[in-house]
Amino acid sequence: MSDGETPSASADSGNPLPPQSEASAGPAASLPEASRSEACSILVAQAKQAFQEHRRKDCLVMTGVILSIDPEHKEAQVIEQWIRADLQKEINDIRSNILKAGQQPGSEAVHRAERMLRTILLTDPHNEHANLVLQEVRTAAGSLAPAPNPEIAKPEPADEKSPISNEAYPGYAPEGPNWRVLYTALILALVLPISAFALWKYAAASPNGATSGISPDTDPSQGVLDIVFTGGVRVFIDDEFRGTTPMKPLSLAPMVYHIRYEKDGKEVGREDVHITAGLTTHNSVQEPAGKLVLIVVPASGVQLKLDGKPYGAAPESLDVSPGIHHLEFSAAGYSTVSLSAVVTTGGRAMVPVLMKSLAAAIDDRPKDLPVPPPPVKSTPNIPAPPVTTGTFRWNPGLVDVDIYENDRRLGSTPMNLDLPAGPHTFEYRHEGLKKTQTYNIQPGSTTTASVTFEITVNINVTPFADVFLIGDTIVELGETPLYRIAVPVGGTLAFRYSNLPEKRYRVTAKDSNNSIHLSFP
Repeated sequence: MSDGETPSASADSGNPLPPQSEASAGPAASLPEASRSEACSILVAQAKQAFQEHRRKDCLVMTGVILSIDPEHKEAQVIEQWIRADLQKEINDIRSNILKAGQQPGSEAVHRAERMLRTILLTDPHNEHANLVLQEVRTAAGSLAPAPNPEIAKPEPADEKSPISNEAYPGYAPEGPNWRVLYTALILALVLPISAFALWKYAAASPNGATSGISPDTDPSQGVLDIVFTGGVRVFIDDEFRGTTPMKPLSLAPMVYHIRYEKDGKEVGREDVHITAGLTTHNSVQEPAGKLVLIVVPASGVQLKLDGKPYGAAPESLDVSPGIHHLEFSAAGYSTVSLSAVVTTGGRAMVPVLMKSLAAAIDDRPKDLPVPPPPVKSTPNIPAPPVTTGTFRWNPGLVDVDIYENDRRLGSTPMNLDLPAGPHTFEYRHEGLKKTQTYNIQPGSTTTASVTFEITVNINVTPFADVFLIGDTIVELGETPLYRIAVPVGGTLAFRYSNLPEKRYRVTAKDSNNSIHLSFP
């Protein structure tokens, strides 16, 4: 066990950083959320680096500081729990291997156990289990020492040295300051007071002592909600539609409102906003966006349908909301291509499309087919009956889906079916999930469809991992913890952490609105 840790005096006393005075605690308590988040982000990056470098003492100090700023910080809680579990495993190994029942360990083994336990206590001074095992080790060491001469025996000092004392003992040299911890403290010393001073200046400029005032023409008993969002977003306040962005600020009674945002029929965010009398409040949710990068051959003359709606000429790239998007490419003289792509927040999904010309499709037919018999001459003046049916083809998907029309089961995917021409509404079912889709079947033609069920999940990994969605293309979803991530049922998630073997998980319908949790190793 080699933590590579240099314990500091402040950590040995159980205090990661010197306690704040009442004067310094005041500005930190009123620190704006943006500055708290900025400080936590800096410390989380430092803690992750310390964890990967096995500097567990530094890591515990930094997670302690993060939790003092934000007691509910999930990443800090996970990192701290992982380190304490690692320390607990080492303590159990010491107790089982060095202090086995019925065995008398050698003096060197006892001293080695004591050194290991002291190192654990330097990392986590308040570890009660390590203190208890250290007392057992001392008892075992005392049983190995020769019995003292009663005439020259000296009384045991009343103030026995603490197991985490900084004084030298076998196997340890005097310790210097921990520069990484001091550097972390310096970051907080710079970020927190500057942010508190900015908050004080901004509050002093407002007549109500708040972050933003309102127009003198506004009723002082009301508050103002100013929603800043990209255009075309429908805004619902307490499930009541209030307008489409861009929109004018709203005057509202002081209370907490639940706001939901929708665009193109899909929810893109929601939040709870507290309206205060005499103040202007801004929304904090912004529309997430991802990018589709289209590599289309032929390079011109190709029309695109995005999620069933005509888009126009296929561009080189386009910004879309996160989730699963259905794309259809068509061009004169080419076979239509339909596919789906998954886009993550801020991510880029590459979509290669190679359209095959109709002439090439004819040339690809087998050349050794038997010569068809000559056509039978039709009777003159008898017109051929009109074609009144079309073919509907359901392609294979990630999962098998049952197909219903008018509550009558037609079969399950993949499947081909001849149906009367005209509009048809199908209901798709899979393990409790349902959705409907309407199609217009043309006489004498084939209509194709692929059915995908998309659900929303939370993903967490102990300690943390990079998550990827495996499919025709590999899409990076981000680093855990991830919340309200849209994934396809039947899709495969890959989890990668450090140099450990990759873990995979197949999404099922039971994961809808639930959490997916894995652990490394």
